[in-house]
Amino acid sequence: VRVPESAVLGKVGDGFRLAQKRLVPARLTHCMRWLGLADRTLELCKAYITTRESFGHVLARHQMIQKLIAVAATAIPAGNLMTWHCAWMLENGQKKEARPYSSMAKTHVARTLCKVLDDAIQMHGGLGFSDDVPCASWYRHARAARIADGPDEVHEVLVAREYLGSGLNLLVESAPRGRAEYLYKYSNILVQVFARSRRPRIRPPSRLPPAPAPLAA
Repeated sequence: VRVPESAVLGKVGDGFRLAQKRLVPARLTHCMRWLGLADRTLELCKAYITTRESFGHVLARHQMIQKLIAVAATAIPAGNLMTWHCAWMLENGQKKEARPYSSMAKTHVARTLCKVLDDAIQMHGGLGFSDDVPCASWYRHARAARIADGPDEVHEVLVAREYLGSGLNLLVESAPRGRAEYLYKYSNILVQVFARSRRPRIRPPSRLPPAPAPLAA
């Protein structure tokens, strides 16, 4: 297909550069959706395991079930904070520096979503594999998260190269107190994203805690 020069957006040859420019913020929007879905999945699990009885007790009383819940309840906020930190870096103009952190967030959150959904199916038993609950259907689509926008392996290579090369800082600095308004802005973005989507909504925090004071040198 040939199009006239008037149809060109930007400059000829800049397509790849422009595509690369949107990758980091686009990964974060993926993470936002996936975190919301993982959170909703865990809520469905809670409703089921606190009412379904097995061997004389509700499922929530069994330690193996509690372990699955604990792992998910730890991984979800960890992914949320990784996404939050990377977004803060972008907000502060650290676009190049944010790339490996976006890869960390994308890989972690994608794997978390798949793990939460897989464990949810397991906790629901045969019901989880049926169409009576949405876990199996969600998992079928969620599994693409570990492939789309770069498979896990590509992101892991990028993170490793950054760490071994330029010396990636793993103990990252928290958002300063002067950026408290950004934290609220990020929460509002989450609300708007899920309000326009048919996906399960994530509840905005009712109150955000103040950022911790920086550690003394």
